[in-house]
Parts: sequence; C-alpha cells; structure tokens
Amino acid sequence: MESMTGANIVEHMKAANIRTAFIGADAVTEALSKRLRRGCTVSEMNRSIAVLAKGNILPSLSVQLFSPESTVDDVGITATLALGCIKNGQSTVHVHLYTFPLYGSDMYKLLNARKNLKKIPSPLMKPDRKRGFEPYLIAYDYKSYDPDVENIKQKTYALLNIETSFYVRTYPGGTIDGIKLKEILAQVRNWSLEAKKSHEIKTLWYMILLFFEDQGVGLSKENLIEFLSKNESNQKIPEHLSEIYADFGYRYTLARSFDESITILLDKNWAEKVNNEKYQLTSDGTKELKSKVKREESTCFDIAAYGSLNRIELLERLEIVS
Repeated sequence: MESMTGANIVEHMKAANIRTAFIGADAVTEALSKRLRRGCTVSEMNRSIAVLAKGNILPSLSVQLFSPESTVDDVGITATLALGCIKNGQSTVHVHLYTFPLYGSDMYKLLNARKNLKKIPSPLMKPDRKRGFEPYLIAYDYKSYDPDVENIKQKTYALLNIETSFYVRTYPGGTIDGIKLKEILAQVRNWSLEAKKSHEIKTLWYMILLFFEDQGVGLSKENLIEFLSKNESNQKIPEHLSEIYADFGYRYTLARSFDESITILLDKNWAEKVNNEKYQLTSDGTKELKSKVKREESTCFDIAAYGSLNRIELLERLEIVS
C-alpha cells in the first residue's frame, strides 16, 4: 500500500466526517516525554496539531500535569499549553492532575524498584494462572522528586478541595467546567513561575548540605546530587531499564534543575564557586540559612533521600558558627 502523509490522512478523516482527533501528549517537554517513552516528540505533536487544523479537525489534547520526575519547567509549560486549549469556556484538553503508570510499564517498574509506589486495584483485569483473573494495580502516589513541584501539587489539590492523589479531570461539565479549569491551570502556571524564581525548597537543601558537609574544599554538583540521593533504592531495577534510563529519582530530577538553583545562590551571594566547579556557603549564606531555619515551623527538615535533620540541632550548630 502506498504510504500516506499526514495531510492525506487528514483528508480521509475529513471525508469520513471526523471532526475531533484525540492526541495523547502527557508531558509536554522533550526531556520528560523521552523519559516516559511517549510515541512522539513534542515537535511532532505540534506538527500533528497544525496538520489537523488545516483540515478543520479539532485536536483534543491529553496532558499529565504532575508526572514522576517532573520539574517546575515541565509543570509550567504543560499548564501553559493546556490553557491554550480552553476558549470561551469550552475545553479541548484532557487534564490529568497525576500520572498513573500502567501496570508492567517501564515507569511502573522503576517506581516499584525504588519502593515509592503505592497501588490500588483498577477495574481492568489481568489473567492469573492460579486464580483466573485479578485486578491490575495502578500507581496513585510516590515520593516527590522535585520538592517545589510537590508543593505546587499539594496547593492544587487544596484549590480543588480534594485529598486524594487519584484524581482525573477530563472535559468541562460535571465537577469542573472549562472556566474553572482555566482558573486552576492559570494558578498552577503562576505558582510554577514563582517557584522558578527562587527554587525555594531545593536551594534550602543545598545550603544545608553545604553547611554540614563542607570541609573547606567545597562540594561539586556531583557531590551534592550524590548526598541527596544516597539513600534512594536502586537495587531491584532491571539491567535493561538501567541501560535505558541511567539515573533515577532525585539523582535525575534534581540534576535537571541544579544549575538554576545554584545560580540563585551565587547571584544572592549565599554561595560561591571555588576549586574548579565546587561550591561553598558564604558568610551571608550562613546568616540567611540561620534566618530560614528560624522561620521554619516544622520540627525537622526532610531532605530528599539524604535524611531528616532536627531543626533545633541545626539551629544550635548555626548559632555556634555565626
């Protein structure tokens, strides 16, 4: 059969009176799309939308707002694209607030290997030799990788007045109409822009590590990422997945936003670069860290996979130094 171009396919769709095409995009940034092993790149998706428009076929886009290993850039860009699909209160975007890795998929195996996968039974059934059939298990929660993204996610749930991670919004009508969906996405985009300016939680983590771990020679990017991911479990990850994905969890996600976070510390003179790409906390940085710790209300700081630090003990150490 002669191969058909996108334009040819659109003509056949138009002739068959097809007026809407469903496009599964999920993450709308190249890095995360590749990570989730989606069938097409973002640029290919955009070309598809353009071709459909020429045939007056309305694209119905599906996106995942919060995905495993997403950064504030991923969330902000995805929210911006979804906003463009809502016009005059009518939505052509299918928004998942959370990612549900399919049972048996690579992402499911990676999350399960890191012991950060909680599961609930789904309506779908899979065959079982002994019991006939049993429910597929769907992921609905996992440890956050980018803490600033987790903060945005929790604020979004509060905005929607929901407590469960298992929540999907498809089209206007029912619980949320297009106008409400637009308000929510606009707020998520604003939160992402604010988080991008300060990377508040991640920069605090780096300041604490520089304060505790520095022995006068500074810490490199590799040192810092290693500390933040040192207690993360990778032991059960299949070799073929390791070859494809290389790094996982905190090691992967925090590395993606490291340059932005450390630049903020450098620009504010809270850290300085020394000894060939290593970093140290400055005296201003120590004062700022002390101020941040004093303002914190929680009793401890949970720092990625590094561990938990007692707030009072940290403050006492800071008092001695300053």
